[in-house]
Amino acid sequence: MQFYVQDPSEKIEYQMNWTDGIPEVATIATSTWTSTPFTASGTSIDGLFTVVSLIGGVVGKRYKVENTITLSNGQTYTDSIFIYIEDK
Repeated sequence: MQFYVQDPSEKIEYQMNWTDGIPEVATIATSTWTSTPFTASGTSIDGLFTVVSLIGGVVGKRYKVENTITLSNGQTYTDSIFIYIEDK
């Protein structure tokens, strides 16, 4: 798990590295981010990395953001990051 600090007005790009988490013969077919209450944009797949840009949140709150991927072989995996919101 990864932990980050973000101002609610910042738009920050986050990456999930799946290099060590999935079988070598598979590729990432789809990537879905669960990012409530953030506004998500710029989602993409770059090889074994998934990317999302997030903005929003409430100062003083910590949020769990999940990334679920589906592989070319049909398997699914989920990993999370945590974002704490504070004024910078």
